[in-house]
Amino acid sequence: VDQPSREGVHLSVIDRGVAHWAGTAQAGGVGNMVLAGHRSTKTAPFRNVDRLGQGDQIRVSAVDGRTATYEVVETLIVTPADIWIAEQTETPTLTLFSCHPKGSARLRIVVRAELVDTPVVHFP
Repeated sequence: VDQPSREGVHLSVIDRGVAHWAGTAQAGGVGNMVLAGHRSTKTAPFRNVDRLGQGDQIRVSAVDGRTATYEVVETLIVTPADIWIAEQTETPTLTLFSCHPKGSARLRIVVRAELVDTPVVHFP
């Protein structure tokens, strides 16, 4: 996925692409950065989120040029009521979530990853 994220996880935002859960951490920051995206409708940026496996790396770039690299540690299937997935952590964490199974809104697939590098700032 190579697209900007938008703020908020309301359907009107998720329908436009990757959505950042307001109030959660920023790329590489301490806490849990939570991103949502559709799997089979609209732009479907998380179409293949189920293919991510333990040890896979995810890079998230911030507007200021920082790039944070996270490594997948687990994949979970939860209910839509499991909003604990957005709880903040004491370490830099990334959480991706989407509907599951593909084409259904019955459950959510959640991919959790931990920061594996120190964000680097690139200046123009």
